[in-house]
Amino acid sequence: MPRQRVKSTPRDAAAAGTQVHSDEEILKERRRIERFERADDILRFMSWGLTALAAGWFLLFFPVAPTVTSLGGPLGEAGGDAIFGLYGCGLFCGNLSRSGPRGTWSAWRKVWHLAWAPCFVLAALAFARFGLLDTWVRSEMRTPLPPSSHGVVLAVACGVLGVAMFLACPRGNPNTARPSQVVWGRVLLAGDGVVGLMLSLARLRSGMAVSFSEPLGPSTLWVSTVPLAMWSLGTVLCRSDGELIAAVPAALVHYLLVMCHLVYSDGVQSALAMLLMALLHAALYLPLPWHDPDSNPFHVCLRKHLRSFTMLLTGPVSGWGDDGGG
Repeated sequence: MPRQRVKSTPRDAAAAGTQVHSDEEILKERRRIERFERADDILRFMSWGLTALAAGWFLLFFPVAPTVTSLGGPLGEAGGDAIFGLYGCGLFCGNLSRSGPRGTWSAWRKVWHLAWAPCFVLAALAFARFGLLDTWVRSEMRTPLPPSSHGVVLAVACGVLGVAMFLACPRGNPNTARPSQVVWGRVLLAGDGVVGLMLSLARLRSGMAVSFSEPLGPSTLWVSTVPLAMWSLGTVLCRSDGELIAAVPAALVHYLLVMCHLVYSDGVQSALAMLLMALLHAALYLPLPWHDPDSNPFHVCLRKHLRSFTMLLTGPVSGWGDDGGG
């Protein structure tokens, strides 16, 4: 006769040192995780929107947009054009949305996530101003402006993103991630964030003078300052391994883009500072310390991606390379 399975009781579990959760607690935890995962999905969708806005700004608005900064030299180009700031911010937000599985967020992320709502409301107002310009104002411009419908579409899109970010802000407390032990990475990213915030403030101060005297003034001011400021603020606040891993690629790609821009416009010597910063960020992925490279989360992440890429190249494709059984 088969032995019957004895059902464990909460008292037995307590004696064994394990924690027992009721069905209600399990459902509550599941809903909490779903709220944070939904917020990550909206943040990822927002990152695609910022990337699309960068492409649209380059194709439609960049040739006629006013200049909002008077800074020159490496500091003035550290943020690159507004296109680089938009693309870098989108890349950072997309990576950040994948950095906290199962509702693992640092405490700062809820406030940072909610702050995007008023930011997009300001963007909607700026693009709506351009879209609702009178015909006679457009006729007075020496340079032909893009159609007003583009401004209306962008205003609606930014308004939808602002509402979505507000509604998707998760309630409840997240599972706090453990702070990273890679001190050099945190210091390097904090420096990136401080420089970005300084550049955003400088652009805001110099751009306020022309923001309302040009049809694209408010829109250019928002595109040049707000994404860079939010990206820089998030970079300064990154504290866990996942958040640092999410921030470094965006900074590295940004420095490489700015370096190429400087080489094209001013020559090789003007891009040496950006090259140095790119090398410092790339050095985070080296197998350091030599005696324990597995303690470096950047190197572990790089090795994981290289292994996945190698398996993708060497693995058989369905229908090809398989030995068919006769």
